Order: sequence, then structure tokens, then C-alpha cells
Amino acid sequence: MKKGLTIILGAAFLMALGFTSCKKDYTCECTFTAPTPMISIPFEKSSKSDAEDGCTAAQTTYKIADPGASCSLK
Repeated sequence: MKKGLTIILGAAFLMALGFTSCKKDYTCECTFTAPTPMISIPFEKSSKSDAEDGCTAAQTTYKIADPGASCSLK
């Protein structure tokens, strides 16, 4: 009985671990065609998809002022 319960709890723990997203620090680097320095935007403890969405949003915003603006996630 104890062995079965241990196996079930272990399996439940491994499944829960599999559903957690990996959160880490990302940096979005934006460059411009105008004589403006490069800008780095930190995304701390974010999922990769959230950081990508934020970086895309930054690029969209910067392209209003500088059509040659480009941002990429590092």
C-alpha cells in the first residue's frame, strides 16, 4: 500500500513539474537607423513567449518614430 502511494505521489509530482513554465531573464535589444544608441529592455523572470511578445510590442512602438527600428530577443 505504501509503495503504491509513493509511486502515485511521485508520478503526480513529475506531472506537475512538466506543466511549469521556465521563467528566466531575457533582454530585448532594439537598434535604430537614426543616430540613437541601442536600447536594451530587460524582461526579468518571464516566459520566453511573454518576452517575445513584449519585444515585438516594443518594435511596433519604435517603428512609429523610426521605420528602420528593429528589436530582437537575446
